[in-house]
Amino acid sequence: MDNYHDALIEDSLTAKCGHWVECTEVCETCGHCQECCFCGLEMRWYRVSEAAPPNGFVLVWAGFDDPGSTPKMLMAYFSPDLGGRWRTHWGKLEGTVTHWHPLPAPPVEEETDA
Repeated sequence: MDNYHDALIEDSLTAKCGHWVECTEVCETCGHCQECCFCGLEMRWYRVSEAAPPNGFVLVWAGFDDPGSTPKMLMAYFSPDLGGRWRTHWGKLEGTVTHWHPLPAPPVEEETDA
């Protein structure tokens, strides 16, 4: 992998909601931008046929057509603008997504007594 892709992955792992740009109007409860806020959702697995995912990255459960492969949990986002496909940091997700789960809130730094 080249430095460009390494930087994209590193940046996305530190972003609270997975956007490539800095978000404005961040929710104080979950730490995501208003567009990706998960506060109204239960922290559970949703069938793709049951509910559309919010914008931004979510956990997905995906099966693959390769013989002997097992389903995998990945971080991905749904892209209606790009043909209604699921995408990861590396591009188009080639598997079949059956379920998605909201990402948890980012960790909160607790103050320690010195």
